[in-house]
Amino acid sequence: MRSFLATLLTAVVFFPLTATATDVEGDVWGTWTRENSPYNVIGEIRVPPESTLVIEPGILVDFKGHYKFIVDSLATLVAVGTETDSIFFTTQDTATGWHGIRFMHAQSNSELSYCRLEYGKALGTGHDRHGGAVYCLCSDARITNNNISENYADEYGGAIYCKSSNPKVINNTLSRNRARGGGGIFCEDSSSPTVSHNDIRDNEVRFNGGGIYCWLNSSPTISDNRISGNWARWNGGGIYCNRCSSPTIRDNVISGNRADWSFGGGVYCYQHSDPRITGNNISANFADFGAGFTA
Repeated sequence: MRSFLATLLTAVVFFPLTATATDVEGDVWGTWTRENSPYNVIGEIRVPPESTLVIEPGILVDFKGHYKFIVDSLATLVAVGTETDSIFFTTQDTATGWHGIRFMHAQSNSELSYCRLEYGKALGTGHDRHGGAVYCLCSDARITNNNISENYADEYGGAIYCKSSNPKVINNTLSRNRARGGGGIFCEDSSSPTVSHNDIRDNEVRFNGGGIYCWLNSSPTISDNRISGNWARWNGGGIYCNRCSSPTIRDNVISGNRADWSFGGGVYCYQHSDPRITGNNISANFADFGAGFTA
């Protein structure tokens, strides 16, 4: 009897039951359910125009290669987890990564909430090099209560990239993302997202805007965030404003950021940028010139 039990236990240890996995590629819509998780992405996937994909809480989306997740024109993605049951977008091959979620003229009711997005890599040519985890082109998605970390963009927007877009980026943690500029968030071409109540920390860039980069007439509202420990090799360790950008920077804690070779450890404004800066705690930042704020 003891021998039988030992054999049975060995079988349980070495041959565990596995959940049903679902392979996906090409066009996707409808509802992804927990019962069919994990969803293994084995090629580029796309929510096609005027279609909707709902992803339920507790689902693992595992990218098996450097594939994009496109939400196409007038399409909707609703990926809403819960505080205790997140949705994971990740890959086991962290060296190769995956190519992020890319909202391309998507519907404004698209939503990412209580998700974890990690190891996205924006590589390639043109705009494929922007937006390590999330790319918004003329899209106003809600991006709330997520943990977006360890992503990379060869150009701009290590975590989130906005072009002519006004998403609501609220109550997220954006940490340890890397890019050429805008380690946490990059805004361009009249993008005016709401960036509020986020923890934007420990992001790194090779040039400007360790935490947030505002460029070319972009005027986001940046309020009630903690922007800390971000690093820029050049300017604007915490926030960088350039080319007629006029963000509202209100009631943030901007501390411990670095701009090692130039200006504005906390905030740097350049080329006709005119931000409204009120009620912030700007402290313990470092730069060669203008540790806290430089205009």
